Amino acid sequence: MQTDKSNALLADLDDAFAQVPRPQSIDGCSCCVDEEEIATLLRTPREQLNAGQLWSYAQNATLTCGSELDFRYFLPRMIRLSLADQHPMPCIEIIFSHIGNLPWQAWPEAHALHEFFDALWCDVLTNHPPMLNTDDLLCSLSLAEGSVAHRLSSWSQLDTPAAIRNLADFVDGVNCGVELNSGRLIPSNAFWDKDSEARYELITWLNDGPAAEATALAVTRTDDPELLRLLGAITTRLRTG
Repeated sequence: MQTDKSNALLADLDDAFAQVPRPQSIDGCSCCVDEEEIATLLRTPREQLNAGQLWSYAQNATLTCGSELDFRYFLPRMIRLSLADQHPMPCIEIIFSHIGNLPWQAWPEAHALHEFFDALWCDVLTNHPPMLNTDDLLCSLSLAEGSVAHRLSSWSQLDTPAAIRNLADFVDGVNCGVELNSGRLIPSNAFWDKDSEARYELITWLNDGPAAEATALAVTRTDDPELLRLLGAITTRLRTG
C-alpha cells in the first residue's frame, strides 16, 4: 500500500497524533519485549523506528506490554509500517485489534481515526484493486470498531464498478474472503472474532438476503457486459449459501 493517496492518509494520521508525548518508560513482560528493545523505542524518534524495532511491542501492545498512552504515541508508525507490509511487522489485523482493546473513541485523535477508517473503506468502494485487500480491511475494521454494519450498508449501494469488482473478488474467495461451510458463506480470515457481532453481521448480509438484494438492484442499473457478468457470478456464489 505505497501510493500517493495512502501516503496522504498516513500523513494526516501522523499530524493528528503529533501531540501525543513520547513515553518516558514502557512497562512490559520481559519475555515479550526485552530491556534493549524498550530502550530502542524510547530513544529513537517515532518516525525513524523500523519494523524490526517495533515488532515485539506491536505484537504484544495492550496485552503484555505498554500502556494506552504509549500505544497512542506509537500507533501512527505501527499502522504505516503494517500497511506497507514491512517485514517483520505484525499484520494490520493485529494492530487494529489492539485499537479495539482500548477506549479509542474517547481519545482526542478519535475523529482522525474515524476519518482514516472511512477513507480506507471508501477506497474499497471506488478503486479496484483497493489499497488494502478488502478481506484484510473488513476484518481489521471489525476488530477496531466492533461492527461492520455501516460498511456493509455502503457496500450494498454497489454504485461503482470498483464496489462490484471488489465484491466479486470477496465472495469468490480471492485473497481469502469467504468460504462455504455447512451451506453458508463464512468469512475465512483467521483473525475474525468468531463470537463477535461484526462477524454475525457479515454472515447475515451474505446469506440472508441483503447482499443478494443489492446485487439484483445493481443489475437493473447497468448495461456494461463485464459488470453484468460479475454481478451474475456474485449472484451464483450467494445462492450457494
